[in-house]
Amino acid sequence: MSDTELERCRTRLTFTDATGARWIRDEYGRLDCLRSELVMWVGDDIAKIFIEFRADIQSSYGVDVKLDITDVGERLRRKYIAEARQAGNVDVFVGPHDWVGELVSEQAVEPVALSEEQRQNLLDFSLQPFCFNGDIYGIPATMDTVMLIINVDLVGDEPSCFEEVVEVGRALQRANVGQEIIVVRVGPEGDPFLIWPLLSSGGAWLFGMEPNGAWDIHQVGIDSPESISAFERIAALGEAGEGIIRCEMDQAWVERTFIGGTCPFMLGAYGDVARARDAGMNVVVSPVPGFRDGGPARSFTTIYGFYIAPFGRNRVIASDLLPDYLTRFDVMSALSARIGSPVARKEATALTDSTTSELVSARDKTMLMPSFAEMPEVWGHLARAEVEVIAGADPGVSARRAADAIRRTVS
Repeated sequence: MSDTELERCRTRLTFTDATGARWIRDEYGRLDCLRSELVMWVGDDIAKIFIEFRADIQSSYGVDVKLDITDVGERLRRKYIAEARQAGNVDVFVGPHDWVGELVSEQAVEPVALSEEQRQNLLDFSLQPFCFNGDIYGIPATMDTVMLIINVDLVGDEPSCFEEVVEVGRALQRANVGQEIIVVRVGPEGDPFLIWPLLSSGGAWLFGMEPNGAWDIHQVGIDSPESISAFERIAALGEAGEGIIRCEMDQAWVERTFIGGTCPFMLGAYGDVARARDAGMNVVVSPVPGFRDGGPARSFTTIYGFYIAPFGRNRVIASDLLPDYLTRFDVMSALSARIGSPVARKEATALTDSTTSELVSARDKTMLMPSFAEMPEVWGHLARAEVEVIAGADPGVSARRAADAIRRTVS
């Protein structure tokens, strides 16, 4: 950097005085006292562990953490985007990495500064999805993918293919032991994240790939012959076919059937495993089995990270605290052990739990979810196609309509 460039540089300094009060001297020399609290929007799984971390954060950083778990997942994303510019509502929120493109395009997320040591402490593949135009826009924390969750009180062996799942489920139904063959959460809005392993085994592909391995968003494959064939397989399992997968299978259905103990299998993620175990169920997980004559059932992997709101009242505290705290080995080890998920901190994943071990071993067989700014709309188009096909619509018509809508979205 030249002397002229150095003369243009300004420094922002934060510090804690002898009384524990936190201050900031901004780049223009103004001195302000910072409020010593953070408002975080998180899911209940992250909230449980941060309740345990509160005392440590208070003693180490002098900051009180306030948790809001009223909205999670897609509801949280829509709420945050709608309220992002209302200063003070939230300082930090947790979401998957495929939000980052939209958040950056909406100027609804603050870049994060990580030291070289902090970067080195994180798994390379976990940090990359949060990088956009040379900046880092989130701190990766946990990883998740879709697995086959098995009620071992009903099933002894892991099925080797999806047809075996059906065979075992039907045998339990004939014995009046099982109510459903398998639960795949669909609901009125669909959930393509969960159904995708079966679609991929049938040959479906969402986007093409660049030579460097990156997603090519302009090469849309949902209406390819192999993708239409995969949708036809889902239709055969749907309401106009065998009736195994139905749109009425929402979260309440999961609670009544799988967690109620009357269904041997479920396609779900680590949060579903945690809820089943909290209910006292004896469950194990395995990779989703593909169709007997199909390809591998490749799930998407999503990485959940902590984002800093650019209009939060305490974003300066968040920018100081989160990079330090969330790259600590002891913190991420405790997080992994508590929620049963792999974490982004190197060597911090607790492998004492079979679910975590399976998730780690399955990672190399999965695909990192795309994170383009258009992805929320893309998932919406794919979800509508999923619901239509399961409800009995023509798979080719639904696939082509979804592909046309995706091309318009990304053009």
